[in-house]
Amino acid sequence: MRIHILLFIGFLTLLSCQKEKFNVDQFHSIIPIVEIEEQEEWDKNPNWFQLKEGEGYRNYFRYNDHIYLGSRNIKNKPIDATAKDFWILSGTEYAKDKYYFFHPIGTSICANSRKYGCYCYFEDYIIGKFNVDDFVYLGEQYISNKDSIYFKGVVMKNVDAKSFQIHQFENKPNVTSSLTGEDAFDKFATDKNNVFMNDQILDEINSEGFYLEYDSINTQFFIGDSTKKYQYLFSGILIESNSYNF
Repeated sequence: MRIHILLFIGFLTLLSCQKEKFNVDQFHSIIPIVEIEEQEEWDKNPNWFQLKEGEGYRNYFRYNDHIYLGSRNIKNKPIDATAKDFWILSGTEYAKDKYYFFHPIGTSICANSRKYGCYCYFEDYIIGKFNVDDFVYLGEQYISNKDSIYFKGVVMKNVDAKSFQIHQFENKPNVTSSLTGEDAFDKFATDKNNVFMNDQILDEINSEGFYLEYDSINTQFFIGDSTKKYQYLFSGILIESNSYNF
């Protein structure tokens, strides 16, 4: 039995606070933020919407006509965007204003403060300055910009944008992460050359004949191609399966 494990360093980062990077005097208590609840139809029909004063959605919140990115218990430097021109794509953390597209990039940086406790923020969030007509949301946190594919705000390497396709388990249960509130499943996609798990190439499986299978009776998930089959577990774990049903 062979196990393939992808380590998620970001997960550990979210659970711990690193050494404080900013002086606590730069942070101030803020008013309570009203969180916008996720809507089930957003998964199939994302739409652009704006935050009202005192509202928050996922990692974004609006306060004093500025947009912030991170924990609600502190107010650090606002992101480089004008609140009245700031739009978020529902069901995602992609956002835009008149000039740029945004997404929290990488893992959050967390710090301890005697006054504010543990708080987290992102240093990087600007994806790039694109033509609005070139920005296409593909689903499952993937976007396309002409010849490039981005996953969660980061451009993917070694991908053929023209043949890129997203694959999903049919009729899988809805399982969300207790940390992020997002779908706990890894994302799968293919192009003419490779299979991708999230934004990384999955060498074990070929793109030709790639498939995802959900066994609802035994509550098991499988991925494979025309010659190989693996049981898929959460957090990027694949276990080679001895049984194969074409």
